[in-house]
Amino acid sequence: MFEIEQGTPIPDAKGGHPEKYPWSKMNIGDSFFIAADKKRINPLVPPKLRGAGFKISIRKVEGGLRVWRVA
Repeated sequence: MFEIEQGTPIPDAKGGHPEKYPWSKMNIGDSFFIAADKKRINPLVPPKLRGAGFKISIRKVEGGLRVWRVA
């Protein structure tokens, strides 16, 4: 037998693994810095955000790369 309860809130979904980059917190015009010695890094935008029109621009800056949300 199971007890039925009411008023218990549903916790936020935590599917997969934590985000490596702060995509879900970014607004258009926001950016973040990636310290990198490599000439190129491709931070992958999750498919669900790409499908929603989320776009980024990446530029090499002193000491690494800067990633902007542009759409």
